[in-house]
Amino acid sequence: MLSTKKRRMKTLKTNQLYTLLNSFKNEIIGAENITVKDTASYISFGRAVAASDANMDSCYQALADRIGRTIVLYEQLVRKNLVERMDTMEFGAILQTIETQSIANAKQNNSWIYGSTSNVIEQQNPFEILKSDDTALLVQYFSKRGTWEINKKIYDIQMNDAFINETAGSAFVEMIFQDMYNAMTLAENDLQHGVMSTAIASAIHAGTKKTNPIPTMARNLLDEYNTLTNAGLTVSTALINKEFLRYCAKEILLVTKKMRDPSIFYNELGATKWHESPQVRLLTNYATASDAYLSADTYHKELVALPDYDTVNFWQARGTTDDFTTVSSVNIKVHEGDADVTGTDVSQSGVIAYVCDPRRQGYMFDRIRTKSIYNPASECTDYFHKADQGFFINRARCGVVFYIAES
Repeated sequence: MLSTKKRRMKTLKTNQLYTLLNSFKNEIIGAENITVKDTASYISFGRAVAASDANMDSCYQALADRIGRTIVLYEQLVRKNLVERMDTMEFGAILQTIETQSIANAKQNNSWIYGSTSNVIEQQNPFEILKSDDTALLVQYFSKRGTWEINKKIYDIQMNDAFINETAGSAFVEMIFQDMYNAMTLAENDLQHGVMSTAIASAIHAGTKKTNPIPTMARNLLDEYNTLTNAGLTVSTALINKEFLRYCAKEILLVTKKMRDPSIFYNELGATKWHESPQVRLLTNYATASDAYLSADTYHKELVALPDYDTVNFWQARGTTDDFTTVSSVNIKVHEGDADVTGTDVSQSGVIAYVCDPRRQGYMFDRIRTKSIYNPASECTDYFHKADQGFFINRARCGVVFYIAES
C-alpha cells in the first residue's frame, strides 16, 4: 500500500551539528585552531563567522552544500511511488522509443519442401526477396521536460541567533532546509499525480471518443451493471451495494489477468501489447468500501478478493472539499500525439481504478541542487532549491480505466 504517514520530527543532535560545522569550518574562516566540540567552542565559531560578511556568505553556501548531502538528518515528507521514477540516463533513453507494432507471424520453414513434380528436395534461394507480413516498427518521441524551483530567504540576524547555543543552531539548520526539501518532495508528488491523471485521461478519451473509440480502455462499471441487472443504482448508492462491488472486483481482476496475454485491446495505437504483472491502482474510497462490504460477511474471501493493488487517496487533486466527486476526478487536456496541437478537454469523475503496464507512464526528477546568493541591501541570503523534471505517456502501452457514472 502507498504510505501517506509522516515520520515524527527528528531533531538534529548536538554531535551531528558539531560534525556538520567541523566539516567546513576551514573553508569558511580557516579555523584550524577551532574545533567545535562543546558550547564554548560552538559560540566561538559563531563569533568568527559573524566577524565579516565574507565569512557569513561562505557559511551560508557551505551549509547549503553540506546539508544537501545529509538530508537524512531531517524530517522529510515521504515521496510517493505512484509513477515509475527514472534517472536522467533512463529518461534520456526513453525520450525516443522504438518497439514493434505487433508480434511477427509464424511462417512455414522452407528447409524441407518436396518439389511439385518429384521427390527431390528443393533448395531455398537465400537471396530471394520475399514479401514480408512482419510488423512495422513503432517509433515515438517524448519531450516533456522542465524545471522546478523552491526559494527561501534567510536573514543575517537569524544566523547570529543560531550561534547562541546548540539548540538554536539545530533549529536554524532545520528551519533553512526542511521546508525547502518538503516543498520539493510535495512538488514531486504533485508531478506524479499529474502524470498519472494524464495517463488516465488519455485512456478515457481513447475509450469514449466519437471516432474509432476503444471501449475496452474505459469501462463505466455502473452503467454496465445497471444494464445487466436493471438495478437502477446511482453513484451515491453504488459503493454501498455489495452485489455491485462484487461485480467491480470481478471485472477489475478479469482485466488484470487478460492484460497478461498479447492483444490490441488495451492501448491507443492498436499495438499488440501485454504485461506479466499489470499495476493496479485503486481509489481509497472504493478500496475501503470493497473491503468493508465484501470481506465482512464472505466466508471464501478469495472469491471476491481484488488483485494486488496500491491505494490512491486522489487522482489529480483533493480540492477544498476532499469529497468523492473531487478525489475521483481527472480534468486534463489530452493530446493525441505532437500533431494534435489543440487537444481535447477530458473531465471525468467517478474514477475508481486504473490498471496498466507500469511503463505506460514515467517521470524524471533529477539534478536536485541548492544555490545561494547574498543580498547586502536586505542583509539576507536567498536560497534556490532546484530540480529538473520530465515525464512521458506511452500510448502504445496498456492502460484501462474503471469509473462509475450515471447514464
